[in-house]
Amino acid sequence: MKFQFPAAGSYKWFYLLKMFFEKCDFYIVAKSSSRQGGIYGFSINSDACCVQRVFYSVPDSNWLEISPCKKGGYATGIIDGKGVIFTIFPDDPEREPVVYPVNVVGCICHIAVYPEGHRLYTANYVDGSLSELETDDLGVPFRLVRTIRHQGCGKNPLRQEKPHVHQVNITPDRKFLAVVDLGLDEIYSYPLTPENGIDEVNVIHNKILFSGCGPRHLVFTENGNTAYLITELSNNIVSLKYCNGHFEQYDQCSSLPEKCGCESTAAAIRLSPDEKFLLVTNRGHDSITACPINNGRLGKIINVSCGGKWPRDGNFIAGGKYFLSANERSNRIALFRYAPVDGKLENIGRDIMLPAPQQIISDFRIIETTK
Repeated sequence: MKFQFPAAGSYKWFYLLKMFFEKCDFYIVAKSSSRQGGIYGFSINSDACCVQRVFYSVPDSNWLEISPCKKGGYATGIIDGKGVIFTIFPDDPEREPVVYPVNVVGCICHIAVYPEGHRLYTANYVDGSLSELETDDLGVPFRLVRTIRHQGCGKNPLRQEKPHVHQVNITPDRKFLAVVDLGLDEIYSYPLTPENGIDEVNVIHNKILFSGCGPRHLVFTENGNTAYLITELSNNIVSLKYCNGHFEQYDQCSSLPEKCGCESTAAAIRLSPDEKFLLVTNRGHDSITACPINNGRLGKIINVSCGGKWPRDGNFIAGGKYFLSANERSNRIALFRYAPVDGKLENIGRDIMLPAPQQIISDFRIIETTK
């Protein structure tokens, strides 16, 4: 491992961790192998002014996940071409982060935590696999239980030449690990128990839409009965009825306006706090789409410019008052005022400039551990 952290017990770690978990309303993961790569924390005031409060260096990071039991945070990174997980500790500011190599090629693009079984799961896009890791009582990964590689390929020879696991989710009923495979146009539902982790033998296969659609990310409603999926390659928003590991398509629409006239791939999908709208980002078309929803039915979309290039992620902040668009190729995060009545977005011109923004995190639940 070439990356070196400050010495344990140093004043620098105390300062970084103390500040990292205080006075921030949202966080941005910026991907760079330089010193500017890592996790940035910001506060936002009543005048929509965003002020950077903290910075936490992580090389080539593209995802941050918080344990539901609120004992630790997990940031992805790449060291020597291999995916690693950095575990951070808010309750022990003198303890340096633990670096755990997952032994997969390239980036880890998503993480899910299952505290009941002391387990953590990773989606390894480049490697075409998912990994299961065991964690200790502090939530620190200490053993790689297994790495599962799906078999086959999809219709698109450039993007689906092999499996590409893009997201892992603990289902709301806590009974399955839902794995979204962009390369195979499927959602795999692996039975999940605290004692044994995932059951790779009795997996449920859920084919999505049509060959070549490229499912990317899904979000669940609070009651857990409905999930909404964005397909990266076909730019479709899909509503799915969920029950006991099975996903059944209910409705679908395009995330792009009619007569788009350009190549585009969908990226983020977010559910508004009141669950009345889905917001989706479109890379290439460089836009944000708001789609009204009603009991799984999808309404007529509204589409606006993302305020930059290649919106990789977007998310609500300040309880849904604003929406941020992480425009990766313009190194710009655009701030929008969100209208919950009609889903409209207004760019208010308060951009944040960071290298290759990857992810917006607004619910950093780990800060509650200090209360």
